[in-house]
Amino acid sequence: MKFFPKSPVQTTLLLLVLGFVFIVYILPNFVPSSARLRLPDSATHVLEYRSGVTDYLDIVTATLPEEDYLVYAQSLNLTEPFSPQLHS
Repeated sequence: MKFFPKSPVQTTLLLLVLGFVFIVYILPNFVPSSARLRLPDSATHVLEYRSGVTDYLDIVTATLPEEDYLVYAQSLNLTEPFSPQLHS
């Protein structure tokens, strides 16, 4: 084969580079975020959006029954409600 590495060192380097690319760029697209994993079973209309290449921004939207909001917020260590006046 024309493009296949001819020495064991070249083969090892190629495998290391391909492994790095797989772990850093490809694998995160198939692993759900921790926010999605912590959603209760009663969650519906679950959507997850991931933006970025190495510094990810994960956005998870879902519909939850009202009684599950507090439990979900506590599982994410959210202690206070978001206030645009405080965070602007």
